[in-house]
Amino acid sequence: IRKGNRGLLSEYQTNMTDSSGQVFYKFRSSTFATGQNLKHFENAGTSHAITVQIPQRKPDVVVAFKTYSNQNLMYRLTGDFNNVHIEQKLASKLGYEKPILHGLAFLGIAARCVLKTYGGNDADAFKAMNVRFSKPVIPGQTLETEMWLQPGINFSRVIFQTRCKETGQLCITNAFMEIHKDKLT
Repeated sequence: IRKGNRGLLSEYQTNMTDSSGQVFYKFRSSTFATGQNLKHFENAGTSHAITVQIPQRKPDVVVAFKTYSNQNLMYRLTGDFNNVHIEQKLASKLGYEKPILHGLAFLGIAARCVLKTYGGNDADAFKAMNVRFSKPVIPGQTLETEMWLQPGINFSRVIFQTRCKETGQLCITNAFMEIHKDKLT
């Protein structure tokens, strides 16, 4: 848990293992909480955040995807029942113009854009991914995922960021997907 200028950042890791304890997947996640009284809080633990540098050139590929105006209602099926995704009154109270799209929704859109472009839309091509949710997305907005390929020895890394076309703001930053080299298309 770390203290920031505007709130509290909590990071955690969950490992998926088999019965012998061999790790197959590591899931790292963080949550940011605003408005907390942090005067007497001391940082605890070490951050595992990764900083991803965007190449100093135009993207190799840009893929656009228009979200649906009711997509926030469909994503409640994932089990995220936070009412900021459906209630105008709550969204306004929290400073949003409208109910916002679930992060899982626009993460899935960006990930599919990358995997379809560089992995032939084959789930076996996927090795790892890192993202940061930077700004909210309103259902119905168009997302543009900008990608830069960085070939490697055993895998290739696709650095990407996703921008909301209507606002020009980045909604996903600090992002990459690693693609197994033998699956790179």
